[in-house]
Amino acid sequence: MEIKRRNFQGVLNILSFNRHFYVIGFIILSFIIGSRFIFSWNNSLYWLVIVAFIYGLTMPLIVSAYVYDFSGFYNFDWLKKMNIKDSKDKFNLNINAGFDETSYIIESILPQSKLQVYDFYNAKQHTEPAIIRARKVSLVYPIQTHNKLIQIQFR
Repeated sequence: MEIKRRNFQGVLNILSFNRHFYVIGFIILSFIIGSRFIFSWNNSLYWLVIVAFIYGLTMPLIVSAYVYDFSGFYNFDWLKKMNIKDSKDKFNLNINAGFDETSYIIESILPQSKLQVYDFYNAKQHTEPAIIRARKVSLVYPIQTHNKLIQIQFR
């Protein structure tokens, strides 16, 4: 199964998974803009606050677009250039934190190698709404649970 990413998939994921931050941010921004009609703001301070708020809302999206959408990371050309021999005696490890977009891609590039995926997500500890939303839409690759990984690390 190969995953075909849409244009701006990384930005769309950030918006989708963190929509609560953006809804709250735009509500607060609306109140700030509306407050200008009630209070007499210093003009420079008002625009500084507006620009800072817009910066805070857009910069994560710009960075996400660069990292997830324009960097070529998900094309995996960097992995293909490594000329890794694909054979049944090779072992590949992929570790994620509850949202896995790469395991099926790695498996399609190295189909003969054994791929082991570890997910150290713990529903009791990782209660952020963003990761809960991400897990709902994530394709689940057969994984080892975080407990087995922790046991390996601390024995």
